[in-house]
Amino acid sequence: MSRQVACRTCHQTGHIADTTKVSLLGDKVDLGRTFLGLGQACLSCHTDEHRGQLALTCRDCHTMAAWRPAPAFNHDKTKFRLTGAHNTAPCAKCHQTVVDHRTPEDSAFLRFAGLRFSLCTDCHKDVHVGRFGGACEKCHSTTNWRTTDKANFDHNKTRYPLAGLHTKVACEKCHKPGQPVRGGKFEHCTDCHADYHKGQFAKRASKGACEECHSVDGFTPGRFTLAQHDSTDYPLRGAHSAVACNACHKRNGNDTKAATIRFTFKSTKCLACHADPHKPQLKKLIAASGCEFCHVESSWDKVNFNHDKTEYPLLGRHRDVACRSCHKAVKENKIDFRTLPKTCAECHQDPHHGQFLVAAAGGRKDSAKTNCERCHVPKSWIAERFNHNTDATYKLEGAHLRVPCGGCHKPVSSETGNYVIYKPLDSACKRCHAGAVTNEGLKKG
Repeated sequence: MSRQVACRTCHQTGHIADTTKVSLLGDKVDLGRTFLGLGQACLSCHTDEHRGQLALTCRDCHTMAAWRPAPAFNHDKTKFRLTGAHNTAPCAKCHQTVVDHRTPEDSAFLRFAGLRFSLCTDCHKDVHVGRFGGACEKCHSTTNWRTTDKANFDHNKTRYPLAGLHTKVACEKCHKPGQPVRGGKFEHCTDCHADYHKGQFAKRASKGACEECHSVDGFTPGRFTLAQHDSTDYPLRGAHSAVACNACHKRNGNDTKAATIRFTFKSTKCLACHADPHKPQLKKLIAASGCEFCHVESSWDKVNFNHDKTEYPLLGRHRDVACRSCHKAVKENKIDFRTLPKTCAECHQDPHHGQFLVAAAGGRKDSAKTNCERCHVPKSWIAERFNHNTDATYKLEGAHLRVPCGGCHKPVSSETGNYVIYKPLDSACKRCHAGAVTNEGLKKG
């Protein structure tokens, strides 16, 4: 019992629990002066500050040294155990003061009974406005509201469901420390991601929306189809449709901040991407009509060139000859187109072994050439233009007209090979006809 309280503070008529028992002692007891009849319970002297909310055994919590604090009180023995940040919350934060108008002085007391606490929202405002239900503990703990249980948090119930690679992104990448969790912009990819293409697609109908080519499953491979490419300024045709995207759309620059992949081109002509293997031989043709003057997009090997527009039109069997038979690769693997010979003898071997060489007028002997066109045409090797009576020194007459060419012109052999002898031939009759012809023989015939 406290020794600081004056005796009469407690020993007074108003505190006698049962005046009937004291009065039995007779008139000798002055109720105003007696020390008898006091109750042992706290409430025999003190007003119940809890207004009947708690048990009447005050000393279960309090001591006589002071009412506050209540050292014997253990909140864990109540229906609501304090955990985490609740341990540091002031009592009055939850147990609010109530004015008791039943007392003359309108005294106040703290509310302990009848409090709702089954749901976090009984005390705390639901910042999610019911979108995630009332079970806050599925995501949060009493340690700290900002510390969430990521394993149990269902982001798909938010305004931005996570899909694809977004499910693997750390929360802190989007929800920066110290910044509000709510209110983030996510309508466009560029709200979070920098435009890697530096506005190259801003003029498209989609205004450069990333979803036109990409998905949340990854930036690569792109979803831009061949059909979509046909809607661009450069539809893919032929072999171009089989070319890998990054063969044309290459990364420019090594600076990670400035680097991007090129999708816009100043020119879509062949030479903007391909080196000219013929330079400078076909410079005029390419300048006028581009590489399409000869080539088609299905394959470089397929040539659609009109040779008749050159100085050497293809005639006869020359049309059936493969281009590479004449246009061969020369120095540095470059194909020759402009310095090719145009005479038969410069491409074909002379099967006549020089029998028809004709020296140029006033020229040297080593400048002699064979004029194949005098007898032959490109259609075949048969000497269709040769006329024995005008082109040879020996005219064919009479029975000679029916003699096969091989009857007179026989094959011979030499160190350089086999060939048919055409000139010079002895035109005497005895060269071809056996035996001597006499007058007697003619008479008998």
